[in-house]
Amino acid sequence: MAQAKLPSPAAQAYASALLALADERNVTPQVAQEMQAVGEVMSQTPHLAQFFSDPKVSQEAKDQLLGRVFGSRFQPLTFNTIRLLSSKDQLALLPEVAQAFEDLLDERLGKVEVDITVAKRLLPPDLEQVRVSLQRSLGKDPVIHQYVDESIIGGIIVKIGDRLIDGSVRAQLDALRNKLLKA
Repeated sequence: MAQAKLPSPAAQAYASALLALADERNVTPQVAQEMQAVGEVMSQTPHLAQFFSDPKVSQEAKDQLLGRVFGSRFQPLTFNTIRLLSSKDQLALLPEVAQAFEDLLDERLGKVEVDITVAKRLLPPDLEQVRVSLQRSLGKDPVIHQYVDESIIGGIIVKIGDRLIDGSVRAQLDALRNKLLKA
């Protein structure tokens, strides 16, 4: 199961401020798309991240590259946030800020990220049934990420934030074995 890294307090603070400003300027959907795109670019391009974290590179050179890469493509608010992070030598936080921004929007929209692990990939009707069941029990709209692990034998493991519900056959067999060993 994938372990999602929680954004740092600094990334959450930047994301919160960015969301407030985006709301104030009525550009939240555009900023959300742009932050997702720039977060992906920075995560998937290590040499770009290295360039921006290199102390030998002047702030002016960094600003020029940022302008060429992002300047004309993004809302001024998004671009200024990127420049602010760069000026504070915190551009490495950008993927975390983007994730924190997405998390804040999801929370606002009543969405919750849910990882499920099954022994065999669920077909769309079965996955929808799981989604509806989770929606009823959580009172939120689950965004489901499905993972396959044949070693669980059957059943389902559900991870919501830091909560783990292990309904796998493997877990039930382990519990039964431990009871028998204690008896």
